[in-house]
Amino acid sequence: MRFLLILLISGAALSPRVSSAQMMPGGGGPGGARYQQTYDDVKAALNLTDEQITQLKQLQTDKMSATQAFYAKMADKQKELNAALESSTSDPTTVGRLMLELQQLRKQPPSAGDVHEKALAILKPEQKAQLAKLEEAQKMRTAVDQATGLALLTPLPPAAPRGMPAGAPAGAPKAPGH
Repeated sequence: MRFLLILLISGAALSPRVSSAQMMPGGGGPGGARYQQTYDDVKAALNLTDEQITQLKQLQTDKMSATQAFYAKMADKQKELNAALESSTSDPTTVGRLMLELQQLRKQPPSAGDVHEKALAILKPEQKAQLAKLEEAQKMRTAVDQATGLALLTPLPPAAPRGMPAGAPAGAPKAPGH
């Protein structure tokens, strides 16, 4: 059960943030809607092409697949260990081997570092320079959150869904031309 909880938490951490997702028609969810991450802001900030966005999204998909495979392997090994422990004829050698194999797996979780390097390799030099500005802004995020919490800054209004004018209520009709 503990392993399942860890697996679910790690999956949630890897999934795109729902708060920045957009509702898009046609998918699996109530009413046929699904969340689909949009990258309009970063695309504009870094002047990314559609091809670059596709490549970056593919890197994330590959990373998630590798991570899921890793945790599935751990789950299988844990099930094997549980079965060996619950067996009336438990073999101490087998139990010990499985415990060591699980320990080795825990020491080698999937790394995001190589994905980061591959993602950076997709960018052009001028895009990397713009990314440096985003990195500086990211460093200020905690201070901004704390200043907002102390009412030194006012919270930013939530971003309008795609095709909606800024500040429009959620059920308002779309802006003309969308």
